[in-house]
Amino acid sequence: MLAGASVYAYANARSRALRSFMLTPANYDTLLRARSLPMMIQTLLSMPAYSQYARELMQAKTPADLEAVLIKDYYDKVSRVSSWVPERNARQLLRTLSMRFDFDNLKLLLRAAVTKAEASEVTRLLVPSLRYPPDVAAKLAERASVDDVIASVWDSSLRSLLMEAKRAAEELKSPLPLELTVDRYMAELLWRQSQQLPEVSKQAVRHLLGVELDSKAILACLRAKALRAKAEDMELIVPKVRYRLGEDLEKAMRAATLNEAMRTLAEGSYSSVLRGSQSLSDVERRLTLYMIEVNKQVFIQYPFQLTVVIAFLNLKYYEVRNVRSIAIGKFYELPPNVIRGVIYHSIT
Repeated sequence: MLAGASVYAYANARSRALRSFMLTPANYDTLLRARSLPMMIQTLLSMPAYSQYARELMQAKTPADLEAVLIKDYYDKVSRVSSWVPERNARQLLRTLSMRFDFDNLKLLLRAAVTKAEASEVTRLLVPSLRYPPDVAAKLAERASVDDVIASVWDSSLRSLLMEAKRAAEELKSPLPLELTVDRYMAELLWRQSQQLPEVSKQAVRHLLGVELDSKAILACLRAKALRAKAEDMELIVPKVRYRLGEDLEKAMRAATLNEAMRTLAEGSYSSVLRGSQSLSDVERRLTLYMIEVNKQVFIQYPFQLTVVIAFLNLKYYEVRNVRSIAIGKFYELPPNVIRGVIYHSIT
């Protein structure tokens, strides 16, 4: 075992044990075959990953009821895993990581405020989270302006960035500058926090976070190109920190069209992932599957590092999203092949 890695030995062992209970591709196939939402919930109840929530699941009637169980389980795992990590800076990074659903909700609320979406549609998509519990989120979804949503943000640095992005959103008549600013903020915050970790953990964590940071940068660049955003707006919403990306991203940002930017990136640092991609949504799916694969590989490549704990929480986040997508699909009686197209099978 590497010197210093023993600090995380207990957390790693417990995280690996928890991962063994996560849903498998076969489990997802079984859930997809369920004929209705009640049958899907009953099937989930029979799986070890969620059998401890038998009482709550037996009472669940809607996707929202199921979401409450999923989020309860997610935050329980976050709390347990964090308690096993003795180092303060590492715990801080895990806390930021656990705020993914807060950031997801913030992006959704910003989008709703810009597009004037119906409150009922917005609340259906929101996930219960620590910063945006159902009552707070529902009030914001019902009548909030962009300024109101920005005022609800807990961090002054993020509020300032969003106020800058608001101008671009107004000019482009799109919520994307605001949403991408949230993505950039979280990715760069995690990167900065990783620099405070002990040296023995830093390299492995940088690899994991770096791939995600680059993925955010690629998607921000391409989405901005799709909107025909100005150069100064691109600078605002594309993360400034790079991991593997370099001149390929800069060249893509200068490209005249979306297709040219996609071709440039498909020949760059992530060519093995992006080569042959046909659309922006195809790029997003490829990058997400790649990030999931990188998180899975962590359990082999960095067996004694804090990265194992981070990878477990990342994979758990995707599991929650998968089960939620299946539940919503079953509620609206969508065909299994349609639901399958929006979930990420290769988590375990």
